[in-house]
Amino acid sequence: TDGNGTADEAERNIISGNNQHGVRIDGANAKDNRVLGNIIGLDVTGTVDVGNSNNGVYVNGAPNNTVGGTAAGARNIISGNEDNGVFLDAAGATGNQVLGNYVGTDITGALDRGNTDDGVRINNAGGNTIGGTTAEARNIISGNNGEGVEITGATTANNVVQGNFIGTDAAGTTGIANNSHGVVFSGNAKSNTIGGTAAGAGNLISFNGADGI
Repeated sequence: TDGNGTADEAERNIISGNNQHGVRIDGANAKDNRVLGNIIGLDVTGTVDVGNSNNGVYVNGAPNNTVGGTAAGARNIISGNEDNGVFLDAAGATGNQVLGNYVGTDITGALDRGNTDDGVRINNAGGNTIGGTTAEARNIISGNNGEGVEITGATTANNVVQGNFIGTDAAGTTGIANNSHGVVFSGNAKSNTIGGTAAGAGNLISFNGADGI
């Protein structure tokens, strides 16, 4: 199913100022949904913070969903929210893809509009992909008040984070620091991959307030 927007800018949703999550995808049967082309946590111009009170996008135990995409107009702007930008949480949240989004910047990818906690957080969830090997799949994960990407929990395994800009603007030339680490592993997370040897798999991780990784 097509959930919460399409890759047509004229059909964009503005999902902001809510007292819980901007978008919540919950449970094992909430699968194969697509969240495309929305502004989640900013105003209609994509520049002013109107954050949701919890996560921008919360995927709770739900498999095979796609947040963003590689087609023109599929990018979500997920910024200004009071918790994480994107949170993949709990066993069952597997096979999800987070592609081509701006997480923590404004719509231009040049201004800091960070989420209050992490840009992307994966907790006790496995087999998800953040980014990809093409420029179209690249997420800009910058300006967040916590980590750029946090991978945490003993059952958090086999996730792949590749091809992203973490701590820079969309051009990859100017710093928009995440306040803490660029990427952090915690809570006995294991067997996850940051980058890779294929063309385009490397992440650009710069300017962050603590460690790169």
